[in-house]
Formats: sequence, structure tokens, C-alpha cells
Amino acid sequence: MIPLQKHIKRIIDAVIGWAVPAVCAAALLLWKDVPEEVKHYWPLLVVALVALCDSVATWRNRQDIRELRAIHAAADAREEAMQQRDEIIAKAFRAMLDDSMGAIYAACVARGYTTEDERRRYSRLDSAYTANGGNGEAVRRKKHFDALPDEDEWKALHKED
Repeated sequence: MIPLQKHIKRIIDAVIGWAVPAVCAAALLLWKDVPEEVKHYWPLLVVALVALCDSVATWRNRQDIRELRAIHAAADAREEAMQQRDEIIAKAFRAMLDDSMGAIYAACVARGYTTEDERRRYSRLDSAYTANGGNGEAVRRKKHFDALPDEDEWKALHKED
């Protein structure tokens, strides 16, 4: 808000806060002392005061609405920035999960079997990856990973050779 608007707002607050009520109270207190030929102007004074109060309140409301719009625009900008940051973090998290799953997958495929610990870790990583929007490549890899024999099955298969 520019400095001039701050001063105008303070003046309007003063007018609304004490000047109008003081004028009205003084008019009521002095009513008995007002000459009869002037009393017929009272409705005009009331209409003028009401119009002044309405004009001041309307101006004030417009200022408040402008300030609220600025506050909402700033909040919307912050919200959008936070959403973008959350999306970046989610992408980074998926990438880390994918890398960890890929390392376990590559080691097991190269070796030809999996261990119980590797299956458990891969399953935990896959659950987190899927919950965070994992892709079809992970589904394909999981099918192949689940088809690998465990260590005991692999030893049994190769013992017969």
C-alpha cells in the first residue's frame, strides 16, 4: 500500500470511528436547543450523514477487497510453488527407488537367483515406487524378478548338472 493510501485509510477510520458518532450524539444532545425553523432540515442532515458513511464504507471495502485479492494471489503463488517443489521431490524419490530396485534386479539377474532378503527389500521398494506413481517398466521388471528362483532352488537346479 502506498503511503498516501495509509494516511487516507487512517483518516477514514477516524471519521467512521469517532467523528460521525460524535456528530450524531451532539445533534441528539442539542436537539432541544435547535430552533423550530431549522428542525425541518434534520432529515436532510441524516441523509447526508448516511450518504457520507456509505461512501466512506464503500471506499474502505474496495480497499479491503484489493488487499484481500493481493493476499490471495500471494497465497496462490506460494501454493503453486509448493506443489512444484513436491512434484520435484516425488520425481527424485521415484528415481532413487528405481535406482535401488534396478541395482537389486541387476545383481539378482546376473547371479541367476534371489535371496529372501533381496525379495523382501525389492518388494518394499516396489510398493513405495508404485504408490508414488511408478511406471510400466517396474511392472515388467517385477514379473521377471519374481520368476527368478531363490537361492535354494537355484542350488538344487545346478546340483543336478
